[in-house]
Amino acid sequence: MTTAAATIAPPSVVARASGVLDSDIADRLAGELLALTSSGGEVVVDLARVRLIDSGALSVFVVAAKHARAHGGRLVLRHPSGVVADVLRVASLSDRGLSLELAED
Repeated sequence: MTTAAATIAPPSVVARASGVLDSDIADRLAGELLALTSSGGEVVVDLARVRLIDSGALSVFVVAAKHARAHGGRLVLRHPSGVVADVLRVASLSDRGLSLELAED
């Protein structure tokens, strides 16, 4: 008799961000992302409507990615475009454990 085991991952949670992600909202962003990443699974942050991002928000993403991994999950930044995509590439966030999914053209 052959048996198979399957691992079922928790469903992804998608959070949509818009506008400017900067140091002024970093505390609020951190609180929301840490709460979402506490239960494990995949948390996707859709950045398609974000116009600008600064180092304060980048730091929050790094902390949230580490928090997600510690709880058996992962943080994905999806669909950044324009300046936001350029900033994320330059910051090399994939080297810090974040998954970056660029919008398809």
